[in-house]
Amino acid sequence: TSYATPVDIWSCGCILAELFTRKPLFPGKYETDQLARIFSVLGTPSVADWPEESPILRNNFVNISPQQLTDLIPEIDPLAKDLLEKMLVFDPSKRITAQAALEHPYFADYGLSPHDISTSSSSDASNTTKSSVSDMSDSSINTSISSEANSSIASDKSAG
Repeated sequence: TSYATPVDIWSCGCILAELFTRKPLFPGKYETDQLARIFSVLGTPSVADWPEESPILRNNFVNISPQQLTDLIPEIDPLAKDLLEKMLVFDPSKRITAQAALEHPYFADYGLSPHDISTSSSSDASNTTKSSVSDMSDSSINTSISSEANSSIASDKSAG
């Protein structure tokens, strides 16, 4: 009904599924077709999960039980399946946050948080060149790089 960060999480979930299947998970042609395709996979949302302000009525759809994602994506890793199920929750307020998704065990093999990556090969400059995330809430992300880091990055680029 409105755009916010949970919409991006939903999109990331669709992309994650597509990386496994190499085809769109919900290839709808128009709004109600799209919803019918979503419901055919995830099941029809409960009355409590249906947005009150939606111009589309829930009773326009038959009650469908959810499918198992492993039936649709047999090759999916169990941790990827768990993450995908948390990303594709119909009610945006119940969907996994970006921060929680990044901390999900599916990404554990990749080491450090994506926000801990140094932009300099110099160990002396590494503390000043890291971008810092002060708040990973759904409403604001602050990625500020200090002026020292900017000059370090500029000198790294001109030296390379």
